[in-house]
Amino acid sequence: MTPYGLKPENQMLALGKVVKAQGLRGELKVAVYSGAPEVFSSLNEVLVGGMPFEVRSRRLQGRFVILALQGIAERGAAEAQVGQEVSVGRSQMPPLAEDEFYWHEVLGLKVLTDRGQELGTVQALIATGGHDVMVVKGQGREYLIPMVRELLVRQDAEQGVLVISPWEGLLEINQPDDAL
Repeated sequence: MTPYGLKPENQMLALGKVVKAQGLRGELKVAVYSGAPEVFSSLNEVLVGGMPFEVRSRRLQGRFVILALQGIAERGAAEAQVGQEVSVGRSQMPPLAEDEFYWHEVLGLKVLTDRGQELGTVQALIATGGHDVMVVKGQGREYLIPMVRELLVRQDAEQGVLVISPWEGLLEINQPDDAL
């Protein structure tokens, strides 16, 4: 069971937020949380503010997605959705390659180095364009760790652990000046 009491396959995943109405025909401009708007390309249904809608069309616009939804056909109806979260059931998400992950699978994991040092937990992820960056907080410290294959040793969702092999100097980058 998940923290929300749902079975993992029924878990709802927030993908983005409606930031504005787009045009006069009721389209929604959605800011995508993950930095990977292409995840919308295979979705046939989404929930907006908890209400299900069939996706009529979608197009990418930079890091945003423009959605046309069945039942929202005019600007006023689209404007009423501004600020609402766009989510889907986990089972609707496309399968990933072995070395890929969804952000929700990493958030909250305890991060350890391959030498056994506990760094803290993943509090957030940042899409930078080149690669995602984990924000790890713990023991009064914050680490910004790139999510690149060379650093990732193992992810164990059952134990809630992510093991990394940090490059020399990576963990010292964010130390305050007085700690050096």
